[in-house]
Amino acid sequence: MGEELKPCRRCGLDVTPDGIEVTQTDTGTYTARFECPDCGEVAETCMRHSSEDFAVADVIDDWNRRWVDPALLARLAELEAEKAKLARKCVIFQTLMENIMGTAIIETEEHGDQTAGAALAAIRGSIYDTYHELQEVDR
Repeated sequence: MGEELKPCRRCGLDVTPDGIEVTQTDTGTYTARFECPDCGEVAETCMRHSSEDFAVADVIDDWNRRWVDPALLARLAELEAEKAKLARKCVIFQTLMENIMGTAIIETEEHGDQTAGAALAAIRGSIYDTYHELQEVDR
């Protein structure tokens, strides 16, 4: 049992292999199970092994393979929150620009300035395209 267990992926507790339970079946094969003493996260062998050492090595491998660094999970949560804020800001920006452009177009149409109206329509199209590009980033 030379390999160490990584900290629990759910609660971050540093665990030791002392808690690994090995069971010998009626057929003489071995299975192993490990449960975090703090949060109850479980790893167990999916097959029966010919020796206790193989069963323990398998459950340690399973435990460590599923491990995720808590710092990475925290950073992922931060990035997801930042992404949500940026998405909300984009919607607000789009609404604001639509209101500004709509008002400008109405004013231009009322005063008959076709050149300014065409320019404003092009700008509005650009804002529309930009908004949809931002939507694609979230997919």
